[in-house]
Parts: sequence; structure tokens; C-alpha cells
Amino acid sequence: MNNLPEIVYKYRCWSNTFHKNLLTKNEVFLSSPSVFNDPFDCRIPKNYLLLDNDEKIWDY
Repeated sequence: MNNLPEIVYKYRCWSNTFHKNLLTKNEVFLSSPSVFNDPFDCRIPKNYLLLDNDEKIWDY
């Protein structure tokens, strides 16, 4: 039932510095959250309810 291809290609433009660095320096450009379109993309609130035992509290 799985119709997904085994290989997916991502074409890069050799004149783009970020694309070139990916191939030549193994560097990946990641945008800062401050320039995202959606201001809530990276604002994940802390859930202190998950600190439900002493070990987790101590680790936190």
C-alpha cells in the first residue's frame, strides 16, 4: 500500500551560496524564528504538569 518513492531528490542552484554550502561544507541554513511568517511557530509554552515526579523535577 505504500506508494512513496524510495529516493526523493531536492534540486539545488549552484549560484546560491546556501545551496553550495550544503554540498561543499555540509552546512544547512536555518532561519531565525524572528523572521518566520507565523509568530507562534516556535512559541511552545512550558508544561510544568509533565514534571510529575522527583526525578523529573530534579533533572529539570
